[in-house]
Amino acid sequence: MKNEFKDKFPFGLGEQYDNWEFDLLATGEILENGINYEVYEFVGEIPTLLDIKPDKIELLFNADVLEKVVYYFNGNVIEHFEQLLSDSGEICIKLGYIKAEDETVLNYHK
Repeated sequence: MKNEFKDKFPFGLGEQYDNWEFDLLATGEILENGINYEVYEFVGEIPTLLDIKPDKIELLFNADVLEKVVYYFNGNVIEHFEQLLSDSGEICIKLGYIKAEDETVLNYHK
């Protein structure tokens, strides 16, 4: 299940910026836990994630290496993901729902 789960994500953690450079729009930088990340919005053909199409995807790079991916979905789809992601293995997954914006946020990192 764990390897099968990793295959469901179209963006592989640890991959190089060059893989998507023509499909990225720089949106800024953030400092988190002493690590500086360059944040890019993915502007290419947005892939579905576990049968749901996100509204937006952000890729966070450190030294041109993909470290985090953040998906934004319209509406509350937390239950859908909780059922499918119960055995995520070594990947850390965070789910949140922002009621004021009616938006679910899913991010994953090592």
